[in-house]
Amino acid sequence: KLLWYIAIANVFVYLIRYGVLDWAPTYLKEVRHFGIDKSSITYALYEIAAIPGTLFCGWVSDKVFQGKRGLTGFIFMVAVTVALYVYWQTTSQDLAMAMMVVLGFLIYGPVMLIGLHALELAPKKAAGTAAGFTGLFIGWTVQNNGWDSGFHVMLGGSALACVLLFLTMIQEAKHKEAMES
Repeated sequence: KLLWYIAIANVFVYLIRYGVLDWAPTYLKEVRHFGIDKSSITYALYEIAAIPGTLFCGWVSDKVFQGKRGLTGFIFMVAVTVALYVYWQTTSQDLAMAMMVVLGFLIYGPVMLIGLHALELAPKKAAGTAAGFTGLFIGWTVQNNGWDSGFHVMLGGSALACVLLFLTMIQEAKHKEAMES
């Protein structure tokens, strides 16, 4: 049951990761009116922020929450949901740029934790994860229904990832209790 929650949460986490990653340059240019230089810098900062964000997430999971991957992932995804909403709704270029950095810092932690958690729970050959075509789905949604619909899909995916990581957190505690008794 726990592995299923993780696997399904992974789909929604990757929906956000690739939705932002693949479509940020276009969104920043078309909607936020960024020039090519500012858009490129923002995109690079999103990726660069992933490095300390992933390390911080791992540290929080291990040191603060004693290896509770579900709890850590849940907290990070709630923060992702808030940052994604602010990124979408702001009219400020500076705040949009800052939210891209925050999103980069936050989203890669749950990506790493889900993979790590799967490795801890399942045999090696059963622990693989896949992003599939989630970035293409966001592109199709935006092209056919506009940017607001794309953000609705990503926010919905983020909320579902939060729910699934919350369920993971609960099952993780039950799993740990069963292993100790």
